[in-house]
Amino acid sequence: MDIASPRAPRISVLHAAAARIAAPVRRWWQDRTERLELLALDERELRDIGLTRTDARFLAGKPTRWR
Repeated sequence: MDIASPRAPRISVLHAAAARIAAPVRRWWQDRTERLELLALDERELRDIGLTRTDARFLAGKPTRWR
């Protein structure tokens, strides 16, 4: 007999809920990492990408994007 487990739908619902919760956390962590890397650049590296230290501080201080 081929009877599906009654737990299968619950697991997929929990997995979907966990994915919805984890996505904004991953985006926040990525933003945080990128901003810390930007602040860690020296003056020459900033100049190479067309930014000043003030620009880097401004960009690092922007609010986190929540989509």
